[in-house]
Amino acid sequence: MSILQEYEKIRKDIGEEKWRSIDTYINVHHPELRLDQIIYNSNNWIDFEKWFNKEIKVVNVNVLDVWKTDYDDYRADVEIGKGEINQGNVIASYDEDTIRNLTGNLNNPLSENELKNAIAVLVASAFEEYISLPKISKVSPLLKEVYDYVRESDATMCHITSEDWKEYYSEHYSEKDLDDLENEIKKYGLEEVVEVFGGEYITNDNKIIESDYRIIGYGDLETRFIDDRNLNLETSYESGFEIQ
Repeated sequence: MSILQEYEKIRKDIGEEKWRSIDTYINVHHPELRLDQIIYNSNNWIDFEKWFNKEIKVVNVNVLDVWKTDYDDYRADVEIGKGEINQGNVIASYDEDTIRNLTGNLNNPLSENELKNAIAVLVASAFEEYISLPKISKVSPLLKEVYDYVRESDATMCHITSEDWKEYYSEHYSEKDLDDLENEIKKYGLEEVVEVFGGEYITNDNKIIESDYRIIGYGDLETRFIDDRNLNLETSYESGFEIQ
């Protein structure tokens, strides 16, 4: 493949708007750089991406914290917004290879700065997907509870046993709340990340046994919503429940 063919492939991959913006970036901000020094240098490319997302797309991405999970991916708490308007926080998840390929650091330990810069670029590139996530302020109090449980758990899991339900939750939530949660699971496509179990089940020999769990929430639940509660202190749940 000739250099012109390779440039044309890169141009197609990144899109016409971003490709044209490289000239502006060089002419206005970095006349000391050439095109090849941007598209083939990881650090220069990330700097260009950050400029493009902020100045051209007017997208604001602020990576507050990054951590590695037990599943060989990195997750980050990220503030996202458009222009001057902050939309809330999302949890972004990317595998290590994706981050290493973007930073160009294939073998050495990844620094916090490398992680934050790479994730900021990845989130900005997929900004429309993140901004389209449902807002956590709009869901039921019980789903908020499960979401927060997952977020705050060291294991990134929510396990509410039948005993837990009776002792801690039944005073505040009813069977109708469980029914509402099941409806929300379908509405938001959460079947793989939240499970609701009946309080009792019947064995093959017709014995009534209390199930061990009422609700299980899995780690990816935290990636399915925008947490906008700090922006909407008096937002009403769709059923009419008002957050105080």
